[in-house]
Amino acid sequence: MRSSLKRLVLAIALALTGLVLVPGVASADTPETILFNQYSDRCPDGRSGLQEMRVCAPSDNPGKWVFRNVPGYPERHTITTRTADGDICLTSDDLPTTSKCVAGLTTQQWEVTPLQAQPPLYDLVGLRLKNVSSSNCLDNSRRNFGGWKLVMRGCDDHEYQQWNVYQATYQALFGAPGQHKGMTWANLEQRADNVVHVGYDNATNSNPYSGDTPSSAVLPLLCLRQDGRPAPAGVPTSGFHSWAGGEVKATAPLSGSQLTSRAAADQKCADSFGAGFRMAEFHDGSGWGLWANGTLPANTRFWTAISDQPANPWS
Repeated sequence: MRSSLKRLVLAIALALTGLVLVPGVASADTPETILFNQYSDRCPDGRSGLQEMRVCAPSDNPGKWVFRNVPGYPERHTITTRTADGDICLTSDDLPTTSKCVAGLTTQQWEVTPLQAQPPLYDLVGLRLKNVSSSNCLDNSRRNFGGWKLVMRGCDDHEYQQWNVYQATYQALFGAPGQHKGMTWANLEQRADNVVHVGYDNATNSNPYSGDTPSSAVLPLLCLRQDGRPAPAGVPTSGFHSWAGGEVKATAPLSGSQLTSRAAADQKCADSFGAGFRMAEFHDGSGWGLWANGTLPANTRFWTAISDQPANPWS
């Protein structure tokens, strides 16, 4: 009960702190934000030098950060916090630290992309932070004697590397969620025994790197429930376009603009078909397509998620 009450208080505090939204237009500096790690529920403190990971409630004084675009490199940002002695930048050393900002220093430059490994808490939105110099991503791990520390690790799609920010910050970086092109898949083969093959058909129709269909389009959402069922005869169980171990269904057609986050899309599947259903994702059949039980309409396309590329309506 105490834990639930603490989460409720934290949710209210964070919601009020991040309430102010900005238009969906990129700017030189974003609004200030915390960096809330999805896995540890901790935030770097923003002080000079090695970063301590703190509870993220405003009363615990977590660091407040500004993303500042690197001139000439629209995909790169410095991640800056203000101190009494001036601005300092998040820097990728052996352990992530903060140091005086230096123009052109690639250890202080970060490629910022959306990441929703798990639905973010407290109405925040998830990011991945990849350092330009090392090509590693900002991560965190437990200390030997308690607490958490920042580390740099090879980039992956797990919640350890999901750093949640205020929606106003996200919108300043990428525009409002639900306005990006989304990736779509097609019904590639429908078998008579209630087995379907759905996936990428060609580069003209499907783009897993930046999306292929405007979010204003109205299409069914591809939903999947995985329960580990065995593959039917003749269906591959490894490699691209393999068995997903479950069943697929398609919602009624809906506008991509309604898909404002992965969590929102997953909820639409659950609302339509019941617990366990979520939006199907590019890698569910090891990439590029999947086989599952189910019957899908022919000659239509389906909104489908991808976790590691900006190719979703919420990207």
